[in-house]
Amino acid sequence: MHPVNFKLPDLAILLKRKQYKLIIEITSGLAIDNHQYFHSHLYHFRALAELGKFASASRHCKKLIAVMPSNHDFYPLFQAWNIFLELFVTEKNNFQEVFEKLGESGCTEDQTLKALICYLQSRVISFGMAVGSWPQNAVNHAITLMQDAADTYLRSDNLIEYGSAIKAIALLYSSYNNGDIPKAILCLQQLLPFSTHPDNLYFTTTVRLSLLILENQAAFDTGCFLDQNKNEQRINELICQFLLAGHPLGEADVKFEWGMLLLEYGYEKGMPFLFNAIKLYDKYGEFSNRQSAWKKIADWHERRGQAEEADNAYRESAKVDTHIELEMTGAIQAILEIHHAFMAKPEREAVRLGRFYLNKYKESRMAPQLRALLANALSQGTGKTEALEHFEAIVDYYQGSSPSSFLSDALFNYSNALFSVDPIAAKNAALKAIDIALELKDYISLGKYFRELALHLSQQKKIAPLLVAGLLHLKEEGFKFAEKRVWTRAS
Repeated sequence: MHPVNFKLPDLAILLKRKQYKLIIEITSGLAIDNHQYFHSHLYHFRALAELGKFASASRHCKKLIAVMPSNHDFYPLFQAWNIFLELFVTEKNNFQEVFEKLGESGCTEDQTLKALICYLQSRVISFGMAVGSWPQNAVNHAITLMQDAADTYLRSDNLIEYGSAIKAIALLYSSYNNGDIPKAILCLQQLLPFSTHPDNLYFTTTVRLSLLILENQAAFDTGCFLDQNKNEQRINELICQFLLAGHPLGEADVKFEWGMLLLEYGYEKGMPFLFNAIKLYDKYGEFSNRQSAWKKIADWHERRGQAEEADNAYRESAKVDTHIELEMTGAIQAILEIHHAFMAKPEREAVRLGRFYLNKYKESRMAPQLRALLANALSQGTGKTEALEHFEAIVDYYQGSSPSSFLSDALFNYSNALFSVDPIAAKNAALKAIDIALELKDYISLGKYFRELALHLSQQKKIAPLLVAGLLHLKEEGFKFAEKRVWTRAS
């Protein structure tokens, strides 16, 4: 137990440095009568959430609210976080409900609370878009909310939260709006002049890491490759700067981000970076990025038909799940179990599991993914009619929202199952999927779509015209590098 006059370190800085376990250790030693108790425990449950322990964070937040005087300055802040954390402790699709509850809490003159509400509402939209439960065209609303939060934090001289909000806006620009990377870069560049930031070295290093990734992403998209020697020099400098800033996970973060980028764009040399990052994250007990790394590795192998390697990576990802306290973990584990059964053959076990888990988690936000796995398994055997019904249901589910990768994948999977029944309707569905992928500039999916559609049309001798037409379309749009990648992936 810490003495009453114990001086706390700046927990906000520790949180941004990802020193979550240190925050939990420090705050756990405070007595409830300590005047710093509630302020410190705000960072305690935020640290738990950043570690992926959402259920623990939610429980801790509720426990604090129960003993906090309702007139305490932090009471509304804790209530807002409590509402937001409900997203992570239920299987239900409760995004709209959480968003509206947060809005009701934001009817106040308290600028700190207003900024937090805007920040959390933007994150609700972002998470909803990521799992296909919120229309993709809501990104501008998410950006506006996050900008409102950033402006308020800046007026309050809270530069740490201001920086977090601006980085969130940059992520929204780069992930949606057809990947507006130039705007994302401009967002981040406006952070660099803040030399008076209390944690300047760490802060500027995180910004420079994000800029390294975005600048190379823009280069990969256009074919104007950056000097790889300079990239290596920048990577080494970033690692050194993180070490000087006292950030133990700096090296892991740099290697994780760089490895993820390289694999995303089809470069196998990203693999050693991810394996190195995984070892470092394992050493420091960081789970979220470690899980993402294993999933990216699994996806890499699966796209190349390397079933055994993909299955091993999925199993490693599943091991990390035991440390991430998401209530939706049950549905995620179900997805992995069906996937493993499908890879192991025969399909009838995957069908059995798929039907069982789809019924169990039919109200879950993961239901479309479960339905897709069941449909894939059915389409491999004698259940093609039932498979088509499931694929149609998935298309209907996503059809009501704006164009997204979820809809393009659903349409293309539907077309694959439909080819043996109605080739013309199947081709039309596939072309719709291609149109959406073109609109989204989703070149990885485009490569897959062109390749698989070409296989379906091979007996009709329509492969070359289809591919040439698609590639000319890309060339007219000015994406020469994308053209090269589609040729590579379609071959």
